[in-house]
Amino acid sequence: MEDVQWYDRSELLSAVQLYEQNKEETMQSLQQRSMESLGFWIPPPVAVAHHLIRQWVLHGEPFFPSGNTLPKL
Repeated sequence: MEDVQWYDRSELLSAVQLYEQNKEETMQSLQQRSMESLGFWIPPPVAVAHHLIRQWVLHGEPFFPSGNTLPKL
């Protein structure tokens, strides 16, 4: 994890919207556009990290809202 960086919600929202509005583009093309316009890219929708970022950006909550936990095995 040598390239970890921090972004605020508005910056990440721009990246999420880029993916949402251009679903027909290839991941390589989306990542290149994101780098050119935002200076960074987020993991693609096939990655768990993308969904964690998207959940926080769009809903302002953690993936498991308070009180909700994984079921006990």
